[in-house]
Amino acid sequence: MKRILAALALLVSFGTLLPAQVDGDGPTPETAERIGQLIADLGSDDWQTREEATKELAKMGPVTTPFLLAAKKATDDYEVLRRISRVLEETGGWAQDPDEVERRIGQKLAIFKGEPILHMSPGDIADQWVDEPFRSAIEELRGLGAGVGGALSSEALSSDSPIYRANLCYLMGTLGTADQAPALAKLLEDSDATVRGMAAYALGELGGGGQIEALHRCASSDADTNVRVYAILALGRTKNKDAVDQLIGFLGHDEVSLRQAAIYALNRVTGQNHNFNPYYPPGKRKQAVERWKSWWQENRGTFEFPASLPEGSRQSRLYRMERAVRIEAGGVGPGVPVPPPVPVPREAVPQAGEAPQEDAPQPGGDEAAPEDEEKPAPAAGDEDK
Repeated sequence: MKRILAALALLVSFGTLLPAQVDGDGPTPETAERIGQLIADLGSDDWQTREEATKELAKMGPVTTPFLLAAKKATDDYEVLRRISRVLEETGGWAQDPDEVERRIGQKLAIFKGEPILHMSPGDIADQWVDEPFRSAIEELRGLGAGVGGALSSEALSSDSPIYRANLCYLMGTLGTADQAPALAKLLEDSDATVRGMAAYALGELGGGGQIEALHRCASSDADTNVRVYAILALGRTKNKDAVDQLIGFLGHDEVSLRQAAIYALNRVTGQNHNFNPYYPPGKRKQAVERWKSWWQENRGTFEFPASLPEGSRQSRLYRMERAVRIEAGGVGPGVPVPPPVPVPREAVPQAGEAPQEDAPQPGGDEAAPEDEEKPAPAAGDEDK
């Protein structure tokens, strides 16, 4: 009797639903009526009737989705709901169900609560990777649509776990849009340095998202040098002329790791070097900074950023300089989530004994460097005074 009543309730609900569904590009009235009857049969007392209705609805495909979603709201019968979910799964109609999408997002995000997404070799802080099941979960989240970004922001701002917050920042940089930039700007002020560094990385991946000033504040005043390095590198990924102004300012910073990050970011986004070496004495660096300022003042108005920024392979000079920047900044311990390596052109910082070049080569070369070389060292007599 319970199933009969449930079936009758569904038929009544579809009596009001059908006219709205047959307009425009929807099914014909006959098809809509058939769908309604089949959904009612999902509540039949006869198992065979329920099974045949389920199979026929699945065979009809996506045209059944709006009817099934309406029926899902109209009944609390477990058997009917189970079969509706089965059909929606087979037809892909679940993607139009906000409650189901939210449930799946939450299910996937739970995977990122226990341990860092990124791992690294104990002997090489730039050798990082993402293990399974994280890679698969990231791709599945990518397929869950626009609702993912909002869920990431909400979770990151409310979670008590630094590891989870850092992982969510990484996901926002990988899967999010500029809509997540305000949340990431707030996370630049997080109590945990790893979270702040990952938030800076994510903003760089999103092109800044209108948060240039937030990144600049982080790069200028964060208590952790490693976080400041990542904020500078992020500024270099924004393709923003105000960011270039700020990066040129960092060339004059007292900390060599920040100068090194700044020249990498500038070289990568402009292709320029102007004989700047972060290890040169203050007087020589000042001259190079003046060359940078003069060049930028002359070209700022007409400068066009490259469509894509150069990357480097593990064997390239770009990769080698990233190790130098990260080691100079102090790096991080194994197992702590940090932004993935951003390749840095070795040309940006001449090696000891090398004569600086007037025009640094464009990033992206394939020339390999010795694997045991950790970072460029200042030439004798060139230490900062």
